[in-house]
Formats: sequence, structure tokens, C-alpha cells
Amino acid sequence: MKIQCQKSQLVEAVSNVQRAVSSKSTLAALEGILLKTTTNGDLKLCGYDLELGITTVIEAQVDEPGEVVLSARLFGDIVRRLPDETVTILVDEKMITQITCGPSEFSIVGIPSSEYPELPSVEGASSIDLTSPILKSMIRQTLFAVADTDAKPVHTGTLFNIENGIIRLVSVDGYRLALRRVIKDVQKKTQATVIYITHDQEEAFTMSDRIMVMSEGTIEQIGTPQEIFHHPKNAFVESFVVAQLKQKMADLKRCVE
Repeated sequence: MKIQCQKSQLVEAVSNVQRAVSSKSTLAALEGILLKTTTNGDLKLCGYDLELGITTVIEAQVDEPGEVVLSARLFGDIVRRLPDETVTILVDEKMITQITCGPSEFSIVGIPSSEYPELPSVEGASSIDLTSPILKSMIRQTLFAVADTDAKPVHTGTLFNIENGIIRLVSVDGYRLALRRVIKDVQKKTQATVIYITHDQEEAFTMSDRIMVMSEGTIEQIGTPQEIFHHPKNAFVESFVVAQLKQKMADLKRCVE
């Protein structure tokens, strides 16, 4: 296998899939990352610990197709220390892997991809597209009702129900119950106008084409998300909508930094 890709894309992809790599396993391949060229000429990376699997695809120049499993710890440390140039990965028939970038060159021993377990595939299931802010909001608002103990293992998870373009998340621990639902793709499929009432500013701004801000039954402002965010009509809209969104953006920025 021989491929070339950008260092920045490779680092981001490795960081993502490393979250699903097993730290300790009797199967050495599970402590590694699977690198595999695709038929489209891209590079696919995969991490899997038999419970959680993460895959990501990045653009690459594929000179020779192939696949190999590399130690997640070693490979991750190497790619982060490389200069910001094009990375070349060359794998020979003995799984000796050469990683070259500018003046830097590393050689590590890989594992045959045949030893890597296959990720389960999902076929014929219901699906729905969501933006990450909406999904994060749904999980955050139902997580409190998930059981802390495993007396009933089913209570340690959240039920995802997808039906007729509506996704519902339900959590219950025997004492509390939390339900959150989001209507998605209904307007696209039916060509109908959908009115959705929410107190979540982030959800309103990510889902809506137009927003009506109300206070005690009085309409304070109507407009697009951009109009309301950049030109709040009064102090209520500024404090209830814009300030709350800016605070969430600041919190998110601190988490990323």
C-alpha cells in the first residue's frame, strides 16, 4: 500500500477514531487503527473495541491500494509530531510501514488487516439526518434520567426511536423519565409548513427558517435566525435569545480550547 495525504486531515482523523480503540486487549489488532484505501481513492480509518466503532474517511492520493493495522498509540504520536506537509505512508508485504513527511521518516511494524474484526453493518433500518448541535442538545436534555447503576442494564441507556421523520429519545431510571423529540424532514417530504414550539434557543436556531420570539403571549420579534441574532428588536430578545446563544458559544469554545 502507498498513499499520500495532508498531515492536518490525518491528525484529525486519527484523533477521532482513537476514541474507539481499546487501551488493553488480548487481541493486538484492537489496540490499533485500521487504514484501508477505498474504491473512490480515499483513505478510511477505523477504531473498534468490540463495543464502540468509529470510522472516518479523508482525501488521499492512492498510488497502491491496500490495508494495514497500526498501533494507535505509536501512529498517533508520530503523525502529531510530523511537519505540516504531505504525508506518505508505504507498507510492504511484511507489513513494515514507512511514514515520511518532509525530513521526518519513521518505520513501524503493522498487523495484517485479516486479524482486525469486522464492524457490524446496519442494513434496512430507519435513518434520519440531524445536525450535531440538535443531537447534542437531545442527549444533554435526557441524560439526567439515565440510571447510574446497572441493576437493570436496559436503564443505563437511552431509547432512540425513529418513525415518520420524527426522532424520539427516551431515558428512564425507574424514578425519572425524560423524553425529547425532534421533527425532521417532515416539511421536506410533505412540502408543508411545520410550526415547532421550543424553549431551547440552540434548537430553534439550528432547525428553523423563521423564528417567532414570544413573551407571556406577546410577539416580541419575527425574523430569520440571522436577523434575530444580529439585530434583536428589544432587551427581552437580546437577553433571552442572543445572550443565551453567545454564552453557549463561549462555553463550547472553552471546551474546545
